[in-house]
Amino acid sequence: MRHSIRPVIHLFIGVISWVSLGQQADVLEYNWESSPAYFSQSFPDQEIVGIKNHIQTEFVYDSEGNLNQYYLEHKIFWLNSDKKIEEYNKVYIPLDADSQIMVHKARVVSSKGKITELSENQFLSAQDEETQKNYKYFAFEGLEKGSFIEYFFVEKEEPSYNGTKINLQYSFPQNEVSFTLTSPRNLIFKTKGYNGLATSELDTLLPGKNRWKLDSQPVEG
Repeated sequence: MRHSIRPVIHLFIGVISWVSLGQQADVLEYNWESSPAYFSQSFPDQEIVGIKNHIQTEFVYDSEGNLNQYYLEHKIFWLNSDKKIEEYNKVYIPLDADSQIMVHKARVVSSKGKITELSENQFLSAQDEETQKNYKYFAFEGLEKGSFIEYFFVEKEEPSYNGTKINLQYSFPQNEVSFTLTSPRNLIFKTKGYNGLATSELDTLLPGKNRWKLDSQPVEG
């Protein structure tokens, strides 16, 4: 599940004048490294370390003028205890009634660099009997101490106009934490980081788009 943590980024949206229609969401082209180099890392004094925690949100108008929002989450964890392996060997992605998973990938990378990617039939769908909420879930297999788990997904959802809080800290250290927000030029956001997290910077050089970006930085637990 998505974990609740202290440092946050608040996003607020305002609309100006013109609209560019029919843009392609860049986030749908996102991918991981085909040959990850992080498997050589080791943290013997830790049970778990966050190698990567990247959040990306993109707003895009479709050809009919409807505003769509895409949410990407990309995480890599190094696991070094039976307790953490049991805790993190399954991932649950809750879904709203009007949202859908567009892209999903997951894999295990051993300390020796062996890559085991999950197949499509290992991503399952279910519904909570009490809340009737749908969710996607998957499980990692063959985990041992020193293994890395990596996954990312892109979710298409109804856009939020009232501000969003994004949680980026866990109870353990993370090597890389990053955030990107992209929108058409007529949508203006304000962002703010708390508890030592830097505020993302606006880049207006992207043709036809605004982009706010928080470059990778370590975050303590």
